[in-house]
Amino acid sequence: MPEMEDKIKEPHFSKTNNKAIDELWYKRAVEQNEMEPESFVFSVPFNSGLKNDTLVTASNTIFVTSNAHSAPAAVVGFQFQHLSLHTLFKNITHSCDLGNLCSSTCSSENLDCYVLDNNGFVVVGENLAHTGMFFGQVHSHIMERLVEERVYQRIHIFDYQAVCFRGTDDDNSSTSLKTPLQHLRWLVEWMIASTVWALTQINLHHLWHYDGAYASEDESIYVDTADEEEEEEEEEERKGTQYAKSHKSQHPSRKEVMINRTRPDACDKELDLYSLVKYDDKHQSPYAFKHNACSRPFVVQSIPHSNLILVVVDTLCKSDYEKLTIEATEVVYANHTLSCYKVHNFNLHRTRPPSCINNHTRESEIKDQCGGCSTIHTSILLLFPNITAVKSVKLNPLLFKSHFLIM
Repeated sequence: MPEMEDKIKEPHFSKTNNKAIDELWYKRAVEQNEMEPESFVFSVPFNSGLKNDTLVTASNTIFVTSNAHSAPAAVVGFQFQHLSLHTLFKNITHSCDLGNLCSSTCSSENLDCYVLDNNGFVVVGENLAHTGMFFGQVHSHIMERLVEERVYQRIHIFDYQAVCFRGTDDDNSSTSLKTPLQHLRWLVEWMIASTVWALTQINLHHLWHYDGAYASEDESIYVDTADEEEEEEEEEERKGTQYAKSHKSQHPSRKEVMINRTRPDACDKELDLYSLVKYDDKHQSPYAFKHNACSRPFVVQSIPHSNLILVVVDTLCKSDYEKLTIEATEVVYANHTLSCYKVHNFNLHRTRPPSCINNHTRESEIKDQCGGCSTIHTSILLLFPNITAVKSVKLNPLLFKSHFLIM
């Protein structure tokens, strides 16, 4: 019953995907049909990782053809659990139907198998943590080789309307201006503190309570507690040291608790995206290349009727390539600000029209549709109160003169 209640509470697919043709899965399905008609597009959320509720979206486009012209009419598809796809992936890649012809499978510790989409993201792999990650972050050197062999093409993109958040440094040697009220507050605080300190030094409590010492004849009440007090102090110091050590990591430093203040600023950014290259003849493409030790430590196979490819990586060949990223980075212009760089390196002035254009031949056709906002008309409603006021002044000249004298 709890599982049924959770399913009821989940919003319907139509509620969360209500952008129609602007949905990403819709656009990708239409674009995939241009590369391979009647193929499905499989996608997973970015960096879904070890989530147990990750869903795989599979979509396909329905085209309507009329007079040799076709257009997308709808996109259909379905969603299913990623764990089911992962189980199917392991069952297929960890077994071999060819008997002794298979030298090894993906169950080997020396091989890593991945299914990538047409943009280089991991749809499914042996490690669930890689789900939704960019393949360049998992095996950067293999991704570079896939680009060199034209399996993927790198697309360099500029964002000329990006926003960069500049950090502000709060630590500086400047002083702030103090108002007279702040100086007055400091004076009052100093007077109160000095008064309290003087009262504590005078020991006024002796006036109503005598703390004198006297000798007692009963020797049994005297107990030497010096050793006990020393032991208690040592025990308290030891406990204090242990507490400080155990809670040292729980107290963050000043930099950790400071607010990360930033200010937005206009800037340019650039990034690299990747797209799968279309090959009509798979036998004449990089998919036909074979594994060759560490000179080519991978094998690529296309998965029919989909936007997916299978990549098998030899883990014995290590590489020190830096991880690739698809995060946008700021474009730094040497010795120039962004505005100055555009002024000096680009012809940004507006181009004037080649001739004077002040009318149009078909302008008379829309004469009846033009508004009359520029025409001046006399307002009868405003004229009537003015006439009434003039008549009242003529009828009461004495009232007008008295009012004029008062003014």
